[in-house]
Amino acid sequence: MPRARYDRIRPTFIESWPAAVAALSVPQRCVRLSDSEIGDLLAAHHWSLVNGQIRESAALRELQDRLDAAVKEFPGGAIVRTGVRSPKDSPAALRDGLRVVDARAALLRLAQSSRVVDDLRLQLHHGDAPRLFARRWVEWEPWTELRCFMRGRRLIGVSQYDCKGLGFQPALVERAGELHQAVRGFFEEFRSAVHLDDVVFDVAVVQGRAVLIELNPFSRASDACLFDWDHLERFDGSFRCVQPTAPRA
Repeated sequence: MPRARYDRIRPTFIESWPAAVAALSVPQRCVRLSDSEIGDLLAAHHWSLVNGQIRESAALRELQDRLDAAVKEFPGGAIVRTGVRSPKDSPAALRDGLRVVDARAALLRLAQSSRVVDDLRLQLHHGDAPRLFARRWVEWEPWTELRCFMRGRRLIGVSQYDCKGLGFQPALVERAGELHQAVRGFFEEFRSAVHLDDVVFDVAVVQGRAVLIELNPFSRASDACLFDWDHLERFDGSFRCVQPTAPRA
């Protein structure tokens, strides 16, 4: 990735968030990584995929101890990720989910993830210090996860996030007005806190309140969901979700 593009996306990484933005998300703990820990985590990738367990090393045992302390701060479980992305592509996560209750399970998901490996290498290439984040596990209905678009600090669109996987969700259509209102209320605080003028941000609505999940670049690198990057003029501030298919005559 060219340096200019990296510099554009780096402000969306969790480690770049101002405290006021982090306060709009779930509680989390940052775990810094040593050079040897990063090296051993990268080296463990193929072995962990083949063997289905974390590869042992002195550096990874040290990391496991520190990461375990962070995860144990959340008795209900945590998700452990880089500041860039989650390890949702790892076989362990695909089989058992992203929620973990100890560092060993977290490290396996990280080591197996091609997304995490790519993120670590990208950050190292550009002279950054990669970090891990243990974030409190919060349950929400998948259909309450929404992708939101801010341009010039204006909310220009809200879309169902998993349009293809979930498809039409009757509860989402029924409660669209309520969810849209929750996002608009959240946005008043978000736009004052966020350090970017243009950004794509994901939220989940939990017990009537929107909770920030992550930030994404305002660009084609981010899925526009039910909007279209080729037609920015159609980002009209609306709330979009998959509608029921009309029966054929």
